[in-house]
Amino acid sequence: MMENSVVIVNQSVGYLTIDVCNSLAKHYNDVTLISGKIGPSVRQLDSKIKIESIISYDKSNIAKRIYTWVKGTWQLYKIIKKKYPDADILFFTNPPTSYLTMLKLKNRFSIVEYDVYPDALKNIKCPAFIIKKWTRWNQKLFREANGIVALSNGMKKILTKYVEPDKVQVIPLWPSSSIVEKIQPEENLFITENNLQEKFIVMYSGNIGYTHNVESIIQLAVAMKDYNNIAFLIIGEGGKKDKIIKMANEKGLNNCHFHDFLPAAKLKYSLSAANIGIVTLTEETAAVSVPSKSFNLLSYGVPILNIAPNGSELGNVISKYGCGASFSDKQLDLMKSFLIKCSEDKQYYLDLCNATFEANLNFTVDNADKYINILN
Repeated sequence: MMENSVVIVNQSVGYLTIDVCNSLAKHYNDVTLISGKIGPSVRQLDSKIKIESIISYDKSNIAKRIYTWVKGTWQLYKIIKKKYPDADILFFTNPPTSYLTMLKLKNRFSIVEYDVYPDALKNIKCPAFIIKKWTRWNQKLFREANGIVALSNGMKKILTKYVEPDKVQVIPLWPSSSIVEKIQPEENLFITENNLQEKFIVMYSGNIGYTHNVESIIQLAVAMKDYNNIAFLIIGEGGKKDKIIKMANEKGLNNCHFHDFLPAAKLKYSLSAANIGIVTLTEETAAVSVPSKSFNLLSYGVPILNIAPNGSELGNVISKYGCGASFSDKQLDLMKSFLIKCSEDKQYYLDLCNATFEANLNFTVDNADKYINILN
């Protein structure tokens, strides 16, 4: 039996939200997405899904972030109140204040916690009275919510200070594409265009922002500059990119290559090129976050080198499935030994790849179908 109406709220939509929307469209007669921006994706929104627009998320500086959060929250509040007073609402925490509209609205609602607030505000020295007030709001709203989604067990642990554990369901992420198009090295134009033939490629692909510990990759490349068969490939953009390129140039690194982001349709070339994928996590994010890039690597059978503090959520995944290795950013010698072994011991590396493919079976787009359980 089809439900009546659901509204999904996410100020900045990527493939994960698109997959959830499409899944919910199988269960609801009317599905509406409220968003400021819908990014490119290998999968498109179901044609039956209506779109309501709010201001786009601007993360260029703190002031613009806060402004677009507040304005976006006010806009979505007015849209829901005027057009969808009886709909079920699924809030993604972007903007992080989105679900606070339920202090005034009366809809049945659920929350997907991509980032836990006000906890994340402690990193920017937010005034204590805001933290205290938001904490009380969480305790009230989480109790009233129909369901809450956490992306990891670490995140669920944090959320239990606001609500009982039974209210929180862990639903892991999944890769951007459900179709793996593995391109063989001899046919991979990305490899030839970047002169990476015959190289064992260690790849970082993602944001190179001020909160991303990409410097550790340069330090590792310095430690391995005499291993001519191993190449470090850093793909992405961000505020730190010029800095790390300068670091690499100052160290005279010939084993470090840089590339701009690839369009979604061409990710298959970089993912197919990688022998090892690097994921870096900070002290603040390690316990709660498993970056979505991790699942793209798993889907292509690329073992992961996780550079993160001990006890990271991704480290737990890697340990459980044997699909890579985890080290702190101070353990350069251990990272170096791991990469040397991967590049020289073919059986060891093959076992890692097989374990990675096995791990991937637990992180598929089918996880999007679990969101209906949160709303029911």
